[in-house]
Amino acid sequence: MSGGTPAPVRYVQAESQRVPLLGRRLARLSDFNILLREIRSALDDKGYVRDHASPTLQHIRQRLKHVRDRVHRTLQDLMTTYSSVVQDPIVTIRNERFVVPLKTDFRQALRGIVHGESASGATVYVEPEGAVELNNQFCTFRPKRSAQYARSCGSSRSVWQRRVWRSNRRWSCWGRWTSSSRRDV
Repeated sequence: MSGGTPAPVRYVQAESQRVPLLGRRLARLSDFNILLREIRSALDDKGYVRDHASPTLQHIRQRLKHVRDRVHRTLQDLMTTYSSVVQDPIVTIRNERFVVPLKTDFRQALRGIVHGESASGATVYVEPEGAVELNNQFCTFRPKRSAQYARSCGSSRSVWQRRVWRSNRRWSCWGRWTSSSRRDV
């Protein structure tokens, strides 16, 4: 490929006098560079939706980070205060809630909701009373984030799908023309 131009395009450009109809049709093909720029502006290298894909998504992600940080600080403070009953000083997730791992014998030392225990039975996972409301806030933003992903990608996706469909239709015409012209030779 010279300069990123596909071989069929170079052929038609070189032979535009001989194949004017094909030249006009080829000129109407979509420019995928525009499409690629739009995709790259919405998605990062790993395929994740970028924060700036929409202002609403950016706000939701900032709010989620803020609430998650508050939950973590609250639980870290509690684990420091109750260090003698904490199994591991690591904030853990159970049932999509941030919890504290306590030694089973001290399950009643910290008021809260029990979300299960380890396979060995040595650890019980407790959502402390002071973290319930923060966990609730965090949980209410997660579906909003998912809905915004769908909206952000959905509106762009429909535009992209239309462009790709039109381009595919035009390329299929190119394929039919090239195959029929080869039979005529």
